[in-house]
Amino acid sequence: MSLEHALKIAQANGIQDLPRMAAVIYDKRNRLVSVGLNSRRTHPLAAKFGKHVDAICLHAEIAAIVNARQSVEGMTMYIARAGSKNEPRLAKPCVGCQRALIAFKLKRVVWTQTGEEP
Repeated sequence: MSLEHALKIAQANGIQDLPRMAAVIYDKRNRLVSVGLNSRRTHPLAAKFGKHVDAICLHAEIAAIVNARQSVEGMTMYIARAGSKNEPRLAKPCVGCQRALIAFKLKRVVWTQTGEEP
């Protein structure tokens, strides 16, 4: 469950020309609250936390926060990136997503670290 769950969702992400990423949020009782995938769509939070106004593709972390439709304060987020052979790749949140995770007061954030950057 958790990080493995995020990786399975990332592996199923059919996005083209972007890393296959997924983020899942679990509450304090370890119940799934939300799932987010990276996409070319945008959202006002993507613009708010992105590094500049042109970098507004919706990242999996922001999508999971938006999809939660409730406060995620004190919850845990797991982030995964799947490589071309479905292997786990580094999924450390970008600076903009890190700011969002802090602003929304997630208690814990865990990401896949296996593999190398492309």
